Amino acid sequence: MLNVFQNNLRRLIAWPSLEWILLGASLLPFFLISAYNQPTDDDFLLATQRLTDSFIAFQRVLYLNWGGRYTSGLLWSLGYSGGDIHSWLTIIKLAPIAWLLGLIGAMYFALSSLRLSFSREQTLRFALWAVLVLLCGMPLLVSAIYWYCGAAVYTMATILTMLLVGCAGRSLQADTTAGCWLWQMLALFTIILLLGCNELCIVVVSGGIVLLLLLGPARARTMSLGWLLAMLAGGGAALLAPGNFVRMAVSMAGATKFSVGRAVVVTVKDIYLTQAHWAGWASSAPLWLASLLFVPVALQLHARLLVTKSSRAKWLAYPHVLLPVIVLLAGIMLMTGLPTLWFSNDIPQRVWNYTYFLFLPTWFLAVQYCVSISAPGHHWLGAMSPTVLNSLKVLFFVLILTGNGSAVNRAYVDLTFRARAYNQASAMRYAMLEQAQQAGHRTMTLPPLVEREYQYPQTIFLHDLDLRASNIENVGMASYFHLDSVYLTKPAVPTVRHLRDY
Repeated sequence: MLNVFQNNLRRLIAWPSLEWILLGASLLPFFLISAYNQPTDDDFLLATQRLTDSFIAFQRVLYLNWGGRYTSGLLWSLGYSGGDIHSWLTIIKLAPIAWLLGLIGAMYFALSSLRLSFSREQTLRFALWAVLVLLCGMPLLVSAIYWYCGAAVYTMATILTMLLVGCAGRSLQADTTAGCWLWQMLALFTIILLLGCNELCIVVVSGGIVLLLLLGPARARTMSLGWLLAMLAGGGAALLAPGNFVRMAVSMAGATKFSVGRAVVVTVKDIYLTQAHWAGWASSAPLWLASLLFVPVALQLHARLLVTKSSRAKWLAYPHVLLPVIVLLAGIMLMTGLPTLWFSNDIPQRVWNYTYFLFLPTWFLAVQYCVSISAPGHHWLGAMSPTVLNSLKVLFFVLILTGNGSAVNRAYVDLTFRARAYNQASAMRYAMLEQAQQAGHRTMTLPPLVEREYQYPQTIFLHDLDLRASNIENVGMASYFHLDSVYLTKPAVPTVRHLRDY
């Protein structure tokens, strides 16, 4: 009896379609939870202004007052275009699906540009794995998928980064001059769009271009000069907006005066906090399982790239190029938190999530580097049988589907127990506000959305209203429904974890 069970289990683990089914089951809740997405924070305030201003006027206001993020402004203008609450809610609920499909498509586009002899099916599978690993450990990206304002720009920046990698890879490997110039122009355009998402993108893109200038062949250096000009143009347009100077003046007014001692303390604190997050991320069991599953792929990449030593792409020969890339990415991660730490003595969670976005490629490049330098003398690296690999895959999916700390598990819990009630409470609130507007009331008092903290969905970024009518959430909602003020009947349930996501 035991032998029959073991044989059936082996057949199930070896079933070719099992991996696709588990990948689909792991990504499915991120699509389904979008049906319960709701506006929050300053969404209502910006939506009110978008309905008042023309498209161009709204772009101008965002550029001048919101830090010069011109690409983000375009996104917000499209997202706030609903003529009424019901049309707007439809846009917000469809946004997560667009984000996920865009993320998967951009990841596939980037991976397929490397031309590493993988089939389309393998490349798609790698793209799905990459997106899943990213979603499992980067809560802000999960929140951005369900929040059309603010943090959503990080998702858009991730998509544009993958598109830039795809365009850059294709321009370097184009067989014709026309093809090279086409992909080069698309790369330049993508750089300009990417730098309009967020200031942190300027640092990352600059680092990548400098790396190409230092390590790339003559053709790559020529192209990267054009990319450098695009970076200067896009970065200048983003940084020179008046809103940045206002924010800088406010930050400088409240900041500690510069001193060598202060600089040393802040730098040491930033390094200490960053390495603590590295250690926390590296202690994840699913990440280690994903790394073990990456070893056979790394061996294939190593064998493939050895062939390139005599080709135009000989500069890709491993492992020599990987080490400076790893060091550069680690250096960027170490410096990412310095500005906010200097001015506010704190590093917001959104910075740590962006750091995690850089941590993942750095981690897997380090795995690739270790495999590349160890492969010649350690043939056991390629000795894992298909049964062992398939078993590790199943174990990985078991952990992310059932693990308490997994974003996949939290999304399923929300779908089963929390999201529906929260969605119904939100719909009831909108109905009460519409009725108050139609009745000519100027003030509205509302109950909190939920009674207990555990009733909040964990995979949807949300805040409730405040007791103060002057709070930004209250002001925005009152303005959207043409009321003077909106109050809560009692304090909202604290949602500290959602504040950390911000």
